[in-house]
Amino acid sequence: MQKDENKIILILSTILFLIINIVTLKNGHNWGDDFSQYIMHSKNIVENKDYTQGFVLNYPSISPPIFPILLAPLIKIFGINFQILKIWNIIGWWLFSYFSFLIANKKLRNPHPILLFTFLLSSPYFFWFKQSILTDIPFSALITIALFSWLKYFEAKEKDKKVFYFIISSILMILAFLTRYIGIVLFLTIFLYLFFIKKERLKSFFILFILLITTFSLSYIQTSIAGYSQLTLYSYDIRSIIEMLFYAFTSFFILLFPNLKTLYTYIVPKLTPLIRISIIPITTIISTIFFIRIKNKKTDIIEMFFILYILSVIFSFQIDGPRYFIPILSILIIFIIKTLYKLLIKFPLNLSNQIISSFLIIFLFFNIACAPQNFSFNDDIIYLSETQELLKQMKTIIKKDEVFIATRPRTLSLLTGLQGAKLHYAPQYPLYFKNLIKKYNVKYFIRLSTVPQEFENLVETHNTEINFSKIWENQHYAIFKISGE
Repeated sequence: MQKDENKIILILSTILFLIINIVTLKNGHNWGDDFSQYIMHSKNIVENKDYTQGFVLNYPSISPPIFPILLAPLIKIFGINFQILKIWNIIGWWLFSYFSFLIANKKLRNPHPILLFTFLLSSPYFFWFKQSILTDIPFSALITIALFSWLKYFEAKEKDKKVFYFIISSILMILAFLTRYIGIVLFLTIFLYLFFIKKERLKSFFILFILLITTFSLSYIQTSIAGYSQLTLYSYDIRSIIEMLFYAFTSFFILLFPNLKTLYTYIVPKLTPLIRISIIPITTIISTIFFIRIKNKKTDIIEMFFILYILSVIFSFQIDGPRYFIPILSILIIFIIKTLYKLLIKFPLNLSNQIISSFLIIFLFFNIACAPQNFSFNDDIIYLSETQELLKQMKTIIKKDEVFIATRPRTLSLLTGLQGAKLHYAPQYPLYFKNLIKKYNVKYFIRLSTVPQEFENLVETHNTEINFSKIWENQHYAIFKISGE
């Protein structure tokens, strides 16, 4: 009976999810620059051009290929239609929610898995984030499907099934890694789990072999195409680690309850000192429990991935909003519910289930109640009249063989077909700016509305040695002609 009810809820909530989110997809995009690179990669694939053609001169990074490959058929059929390209977010979020539900079925008591599914589907954070053409949601879907597949592998008894799930799980891991490089964490998780927990040493080294082959192949392709290979090193201190832990803590709250502006505006700032003081001992306790569970062989791949993924984000200093924690959002909720099971262990089973279900239903209704105020959300910048005017003027003024410089050159290059260079947030602005202009023979400086005051001062700083002539301006943007030195 419970399974039939779950199926009905699953089908109805899926239909509602698809209708609401497809209808509310907006055209255009915000000024985030990464999405342009994915689209340019896809466009080059469709047009059978070099994978990096049209990229900015001083920013030769290469995105992993899976997401551009997913976008390519849509661009082939519909052209660069932002509403259509965003459809992968809706598909990805449903897959993420559904496979989180399947994992929860193995970890939680009914009706908590289906409540988790509906809570994720109704997420206000996703309602906003679906307007961004980024890899986060497809990556989260692939990671969650891969985790579920690995659970099926470890459950399987028959040899044929184990072989099947091992192959499928390995392919899914490779796809996740080729969507976002932090997917390497799942390789590490499976290697450690096979080696230390399951003692399947041969298979663990095979996983490592797959990773090495994939990584070296990708490194070779990247080096041969872009002419460089990049390794970023970070310096660590206790203060920066505490800040990253605090960032992780607040990110989870924002992902779960993004509409609680009062909480983030007034309450969290007042509690920040207390949170920072307590965050190290809490992390130490959780880490100790985790390592004890590894020693006693009581952990599983879900736990291991959760911990290793958080550590990877923290120690790689990936700070760009809560989006980096989306892949482990459902795992966190599962852990919270399992913790509540233990805290309510002395309660009758039905009562503890009802208490937890009540909380999940309250949070679900909170998501639903927030929906009307989110319907009008639209962060598009591209189709604003001022931006369209800028793009038109750039195409008119700048020749195909001339180079412009801006803080968001990839987006401008995508929308104009012109060659740009990136103006980084460098501390030595005057010297950096001058050298950049000379190296790439930059002819135009595009001042965007997002440019901070330091960049505004560049024109005044260099106007004695480099001639800046403002040749066009509107309310948000300006084009400067650069000449002389």
